[in-house]
Amino acid sequence: MTYLGAMIVREVYRHGNFASARALTALGLGFLVIPHISSEIGGYHQMWDDRRVRLAGKACTQLINLFPSPQGVFMTPNVLMEKDFLDEMGYLSPGLVKSRDLAKIAGQDRGGAFGSVDATNWVDESTVNSTGWAIIPYRRDPAEVVLLAGENESGSAIAFAETLVGDERPDVVKATHDPNYRLSGWATTFKSTDVPPGTKMISAWVYDPETGRAHRLEEARPFFRPKPAAKPGSPIPH
Repeated sequence: MTYLGAMIVREVYRHGNFASARALTALGLGFLVIPHISSEIGGYHQMWDDRRVRLAGKACTQLINLFPSPQGVFMTPNVLMEKDFLDEMGYLSPGLVKSRDLAKIAGQDRGGAFGSVDATNWVDESTVNSTGWAIIPYRRDPAEVVLLAGENESGSAIAFAETLVGDERPDVVKATHDPNYRLSGWATTFKSTDVPPGTKMISAWVYDPETGRAHRLEEARPFFRPKPAAKPGSPIPH
């Protein structure tokens, strides 16, 4: 099509109609440039989406020893069978996370807050729902995975739940003035029996699959096992 257009313009130019040749050239360039720009923009967004999917898959693979069946993710039997071999051979970089104690993979905060725990509420007598948002400022990305951890009086943080990040959060975009953080929301439901014994606080941690480090969100929530049973929808007592 490009070559045919060039031939038409050349013939018009040879017949001395310079104004028409220029107009046809400008029109032809418009037909080429505008779709090209449109496809480039669409391609960029698709690449960004694909990158997030792959990073989330990488994170879930690195955390598979802790959470073999992550929420919203299908892990093939091959991954479960070959994970240790892949880790030993160095195909997973960073490697598998082998301990639920997040202090062992805690990273130093870079670039300020990573998000917050918005709410932690009882759904029924044994089920708890937690919501919040999480970002990775030094990458200017929403987080891919958030881990919940139970903290006791000694300050240890033992991971007990994993959730993907990807809910719409226009309020975060407004607060940060950065549209990259649109999909920074997260939500997860867990059983109170999943929470480690002795837990006094529930904290949320961003896990970065590119560094293999976890970063604690600033705000944690007190945790008390209900006595008597909590009413559905009531907040965890402070």
